Amino acid sequence: MFSYYIKNNETNLASNGTLSKKIDIDENLSCFIIIDCKNKKILTPLLNKIVDFILDNIDYKDTYNKFSVTLESINFFIKNLKNKENDLEELNIIIWILEKNNFYFAKIWKSSCYLINNKKEIIEISDKNLKIDTFDFISSWKLTNNDKIILSNINLNEVLTQSDLNDISKIEDCEKISENITHILNDEKVEMNVNIIILNFEANSITQEKSQTFERAKDLFYRTFDNNFSKKAIAIYMILKEKLEQKWKIVKNIVFFWWIILSTFLLYSIISWVIGKSIESSKNTEYKNNLIQAREYIRIANQNIANPEAFNLNIKKAEDLIVKVKDEQLFLNDVESIQSDISIIKKQFNWIEIFDSNTNNLIFKWNFKDSFKLIDLNNKLYAIWKGSIYWPIISWQEIKNNTFNELAIDDEFVDGTSSWDEIIITTKKSRVISFFKNGTFKYLNVLWQKTWEWSNIIESYNWNLYMLNNNWTQIYKHTPSLGAYSAWVQYLNEWDSKNLWKILTIWIDWWIYILNNELKLFKFFSSPKYRLESIVLNKLPDNYLFDWWKINLITRNNLNYLYLFLNNKIWIFEPNTKNYSDTKSLTYIGQIEWKDEIIKWFYIPRDWEINILTENWIYKINFEAKDWKIIVR
Repeated sequence: MFSYYIKNNETNLASNGTLSKKIDIDENLSCFIIIDCKNKKILTPLLNKIVDFILDNIDYKDTYNKFSVTLESINFFIKNLKNKENDLEELNIIIWILEKNNFYFAKIWKSSCYLINNKKEIIEISDKNLKIDTFDFISSWKLTNNDKIILSNINLNEVLTQSDLNDISKIEDCEKISENITHILNDEKVEMNVNIIILNFEANSITQEKSQTFERAKDLFYRTFDNNFSKKAIAIYMILKEKLEQKWKIVKNIVFFWWIILSTFLLYSIISWVIGKSIESSKNTEYKNNLIQAREYIRIANQNIANPEAFNLNIKKAEDLIVKVKDEQLFLNDVESIQSDISIIKKQFNWIEIFDSNTNNLIFKWNFKDSFKLIDLNNKLYAIWKGSIYWPIISWQEIKNNTFNELAIDDEFVDGTSSWDEIIITTKKSRVISFFKNGTFKYLNVLWQKTWEWSNIIESYNWNLYMLNNNWTQIYKHTPSLGAYSAWVQYLNEWDSKNLWKILTIWIDWWIYILNNELKLFKFFSSPKYRLESIVLNKLPDNYLFDWWKINLITRNNLNYLYLFLNNKIWIFEPNTKNYSDTKSLTYIGQIEWKDEIIKWFYIPRDWEINILTENWIYKINFEAKDWKIIVR
């Protein structure tokens, strides 16, 4: 299944000891261990104990879960060693399991693991910031033929640049990869024992299986056609062939006749085409001039990008000319090119930053098609599906799926919010559910009400729950009471509830932000005096539309900006003051737009950082505000 090459850095000056061991557990099931520690006396006993745990627990059946149980046993053993006053300073351990083409990897402290795939891309599949003294997560990967794995007892990112890693990824030979890394370590004068293992995955069994399949197909073909029926069919074919040859003269005459008809038709078509082209030439000239004039309007608009009136006037003239040409289905490539130029200059005018996909920003790849929201609970991301929650979402770690089996067949999750150590979820059937970190669900009851509100919106603050009524015109508050929640308390008075018309979403810092279906923003204060204040939105782009059902608002008391999800873009606003109670206006400072995919949801863990959910990815992007504009980093 694989070949491997081991290389130790022999020029080191430190006193660390390093041990490694390969274990063939079964056919196509192997394990490799690397240990290094300043305390050399403990290395061999610890390695032997780990080998015992692996041989006792791991086999082909449910390998991943048995590997997880084995790591728990190793953690317990290491903890007992520390309790006995053993010096385990900077203990680095790598353990990997290869089950056919399933690669499982776990580490302690600074150990690192990289994948070189068959596209010559290098990916770090170990958490580059994880420096823990026990095994916590298992990374997993499906290997394909000629994938290479680089394992080391140190964090290679600390001594190798991204350019070094890219150069290494293009080398085919494992020994040369190791020599290249060792050469860099020696140049950098790395004073520690460095153990490097390079694995080259070879899918020989797959090739053999394909070869066997081909041989079986070939044998089936021979057995199928080596019979009387096949021989009779061949004889009939030969008789028909002889009769056709006898009538060949007739056939040639028929072919010649049709050739004359076809030639006449082609000649007529050519003449018609030439005449049509001459008639259309003047028309084409007119529309070509329209394209030239449209480009001139775009040039003038670009010169007046700081003058909104002149910019919008010239862009409108260019768009009108382009529509005329497009309606005639002429010069479509030029039309598409000019429309792209207009889109780019509009984005510049409206301060829209384009976010491009790349592996450096990737948090997790998964099929998130049926998920609808990201939630942060105790600094870990959770993705909510229609009837389950997936967590924790950490780069290259195994994801858990917790399904609520008691949910009715015709019911599903519609919204969720984090509340201290739990996630509160609302359903389509007006039920409220609590999800705990141990993976369990529980229905929540409301006192002195027959049912909860029929609300698709729920938020929490200081243990309290905030929901909308089924008309989207009123905010209800529920407080914890006797293991349940109290009946609703109505926030808005009758006048405000009526004049807000339709509340699309709410969010809470110290007070409640309200966004209605006219895209007007308000802030509600319940104390010390009831009031509903309108928040002015400054410098908004012109001519934007929005979808009621694809809108979201995020702000918190630890955020300096307000973030609005609108038109598949993240709009960012800066308040006029850092004092939350005195906020009177918000100034638009830009948008972030995804280049490749549709954004399903986003979460802001802190200013300058956004976690984005799409159908296939969860990405983290960083940005900054400079000169009242957004810049993606």
